[in-house]
Amino acid sequence: MIVRVTLVDLPRDRRAACHARSLVDRFECDLGPDRRGDAIMAVSELVTDAYFHGEGRIRLRLESAGHGLRAEIESARDGVPRDTGGDTRLGIVRSLSDESGVDAAGALTWFEIGTNGRPDPPSAVQAGNGDARAARAGVGR
Repeated sequence: MIVRVTLVDLPRDRRAACHARSLVDRFECDLGPDRRGDAIMAVSELVTDAYFHGEGRIRLRLESAGHGLRAEIESARDGVPRDTGGDTRLGIVRSLSDESGVDAAGALTWFEIGTNGRPDPPSAVQAGNGDARAARAGVGR
């Protein structure tokens, strides 16, 4: 199995999320167009969160170990644990990803899409028109 990893320190400015979206768009993994779009949106939300609520560097780690994508965003916090229950950005990430989380200190956020060992079904990879989620869920069959 080939494991692909990219580790990048993003600029702490408004361009960070744009740069992260571009990296996810070009990262080599087996996500179909719709799931890749979900990953691009999720990474944008987490990098934006790190920009507004973190300190110091924003580090992005992308990994694919055969199937799907795992993304981790690390940014030093001010030492105050965050209340993640009502956080809109994290809610968006939860709705887009298969798994997501935040470490206890709130310095590392992450998500996984398609890492369950199964690639997107061919219909989802070819659809690219919003039908991929329905194809994955077996809707319309």
